[in-house]
Order: sequence, then structure tokens, then C-alpha cells
Amino acid sequence: MDKEELLTRLLVEHGMPTRGFESIERGIRIRFMDNSYVDIMDSGVTLLYIARRIGCERVLELRDRIKEYLTRLSSLNVIAGIEVLSEGCYLALLRKLDFKISMEDPNEQDLSKIWVEYVRTLKLLPLITGTRMS
Repeated sequence: MDKEELLTRLLVEHGMPTRGFESIERGIRIRFMDNSYVDIMDSGVTLLYIARRIGCERVLELRDRIKEYLTRLSSLNVIAGIEVLSEGCYLALLRKLDFKISMEDPNEQDLSKIWVEYVRTLKLLPLITGTRMS
């Protein structure tokens, strides 16, 4: 069983819906949604990225809210930013998780931690947008 098959099995067993895997330069990327993924680097460093589409008319307002909550976000190891792309605007959160995962021997406990941290990070979006999650 290769790494992707093992990860898929472990993630599905824990109710973590994935949209696939990608090999990246120094690790593997697990996609949760179109604009959400986790990068597990060969070094064990784990990065979580979440982006949500926002109305481009709200960019300045959300920039100010990011500044307002900067200290709180920093204490959670979260970097927030706004991406203005040709297809729309996005609020992006990048978080370096406080634990390392070995891709040589991924275990269920580490993968459960990823999901918990993913959900915790999702809960930060309403803090910045000023809206409730649906």
C-alpha cells in the first residue's frame, strides 16, 4: 500500500472528506475542498491553507478587520490575507501547525489532529468576515 492509499484509508475512517492528493516539491498535498488543503512536507512540517470567496467590494473592509485581529491571529500561528485574482477575490488563511507528521509512518492520531486544526481554522473565518458560518 503506497502513502496515498494509506492516507486515504485513514482519512476516510476518521470521516475526513478529501478531494484527492497531489505530489508537491517536498511532500504531499491533501485537498479538502476546492480552496482548502494541507501540505505535509517531507520534513514533517504541516501547513494548512483555507481560502473563501468574498465579494471584491469588501476587500478594504476585510483588510481592516485583518489588521484589527492581527494579534489574535498571530497567537494562533495564522497569517491572513486577501487574494485578488481575475476570477474573484478570496480571504486566505495560512497556518503552520504546531506538530510534525512523518509521511513514512502516518498514524491515526496525527491525522485526527489535522482535521481538528482544520475545523478550528475554519472557525476563524467568521471572526474576520463578521458573518456566521453556514
